[in-house]
Amino acid sequence: MKAFPKAATVALLLSIVVLNLAFRYPTTEHEAGADSFVFHGLAQMILDSKYAAWLINPLSLFGLYPLAHPSGPILAVAATTEVGGIAAEGSILLFDFISAILGALGAFLMAREIKPDTRLALLIAFLFSTAPRFVSSLEWQMPTRSLFTALVPVFVWALLRLRARVDPINLGVLATSLLVMMSAHRLAVVMAIVMAAYIVANIFMVSVRILRTTYAPVFLQRRFRTVLRLGSWSLITMIVAYIILFSGVLAEYEQGQLVGGADPLAQLENLGISLARTVGLLLPFVLVGAVAISRARAPDIREPWLVAVLVGIVPTLGLRQYTGWYLVAFAAIFMGMGILFLYETLRARPRLRTAFLICAIAGSIVSSAAIVNYERSVEVHLTSEVFDGGLYLRAGVGEPFLSNSGSLGVQSHAIAGLPYLPIGGSTTAFQGPEILAFGYLQPSDVRPRLIPIGSLTIEDDSLFVLDGVNFEVIWADILSRSANDPYVVGQLGHYNIQYYLENQGLTGSFEAYGKTYASPFAGSVESDRYIIYESTGIAIDFLQSSRS
Repeated sequence: MKAFPKAATVALLLSIVVLNLAFRYPTTEHEAGADSFVFHGLAQMILDSKYAAWLINPLSLFGLYPLAHPSGPILAVAATTEVGGIAAEGSILLFDFISAILGALGAFLMAREIKPDTRLALLIAFLFSTAPRFVSSLEWQMPTRSLFTALVPVFVWALLRLRARVDPINLGVLATSLLVMMSAHRLAVVMAIVMAAYIVANIFMVSVRILRTTYAPVFLQRRFRTVLRLGSWSLITMIVAYIILFSGVLAEYEQGQLVGGADPLAQLENLGISLARTVGLLLPFVLVGAVAISRARAPDIREPWLVAVLVGIVPTLGLRQYTGWYLVAFAAIFMGMGILFLYETLRARPRLRTAFLICAIAGSIVSSAAIVNYERSVEVHLTSEVFDGGLYLRAGVGEPFLSNSGSLGVQSHAIAGLPYLPIGGSTTAFQGPEILAFGYLQPSDVRPRLIPIGSLTIEDDSLFVLDGVNFEVIWADILSRSANDPYVVGQLGHYNIQYYLENQGLTGSFEAYGKTYASPFAGSVESDRYIIYESTGIAIDFLQSSRS
């Protein structure tokens, strides 16, 4: 193979970086997201108090202790805002750009470690960094899960470098990337699959060497090697098919925007659509990439490791809403190898293979842009009206507030930096780091109990559980009674809530548990309290003074 020019490599890599920045250039006046506003609000609380009140245990940094969340990106945004003297929104955008660049360059290094082919490295860096999930999650949103995604290639690169030499630098990079991923999101636990696959691949290669030495005459027979390869891949295919069809993975894909139902065919369609929304419409090339790996000559630990990772990830497809965050890197590897494999098979037809490569790259860009545009259309954006309302709350009110909409409440909180209910934003969570950040509970009030090891599941957020704390119920109980009810008056006084922020699209009601309920509280506030601020779609009422 002819060496790829270094100047061309640098130019193409810079082009990929520029393309990534262009993909993520803001198209709205303010930030977007759902959970992102929660983290923005927590960063604002740090800026105002100079203290992260929810970090009451070393495990809190990684979200493994009650009333905590992985806080690396939150602390980084707060520090950048404080030191750089820029707005928190600007810091979030800056970290999005940094995460995108880190992902592209990390994917290039990872691919070079998998196969020393610059063409493949550039292709994988392009496919990874422009994957729809990776692009849409870094469009002016706090990089939590997306920072984890960006670091997966760095982790893989450091892990694979250990196959040649175990030295302190590689171990340090591996440990540092893992710690940063753990501080970004709890999905870092999935890296255990990657490391387990590496161990399995090592055991496999050692076993093969022993068998080849012991039964050399048999292994030297071409027919035996062919049968062994076909048999191995047939077994792997059956294992993957069994896991998908009979392990409960498909049950998570009964509902979809295009198709739905308990029929396995519909579930498979939903699975395919979900994966395509994550990695793009070049998803079928993953299968071609598997074929390319099966035909690799003189394979070392990297090929069986890739196969082991593929098999290990399949059972986790049942984590539907989280799958895309760790799947992107490995899908990009298989897609890149599949595209390059087909490109090489067309060696005798140079025009056709050039056209194929151009169509593949163009198709990837177009499909990613189309999927990202769709994701953007359904994403929650901070409007100017809500932003102005948040500024009024911060400058003109400065006291805790209650809202009938979790989404409106958390967006206003992100700008105002004030305690509010319900916590958790649009999810109206029953527990979260806001409880400590707002002073609703003190660290001494947190008395968790350890979850028995046998009862832990991948769905558990931490190793502990905190009983008797449910702020979603408190909030819903307040809005389900009159503002003059003694219970409501007591709760408002206890949490020092003095203002009511209303989404006027929900006048007389509130959103909770994914449904809309009538709100006696909202009705009584409308008839018996003063509006002190009103804008398009929102109003703020003062709760502590009655008209009567």
